[in-house]
Amino acid sequence: MEKNLTLRLDERLLKEARHLAVEKNMSLSKWVAGLLEESVRQDASLAAARNRALSKMKKGWRLGGTPLRRDETHER
Repeated sequence: MEKNLTLRLDERLLKEARHLAVEKNMSLSKWVAGLLEESVRQDASLAAARNRALSKMKKGWRLGGTPLRRDETHER
């Protein structure tokens, strides 16, 4: 279900936005809706990637080898 949205824009910005929409053979409304949809999708994708990364960090990685002793970590 689609809903209407009212925006307040500077005249210059509105003129430029209309021009960009015309260049893409779209109405301004469809062009703005496409931008919003892309932004929301991208944000959801980034959130999913962040959650996967955090999950992997909490689990950790087995890098092999043995842990260093305290005196080995401070050797110079």
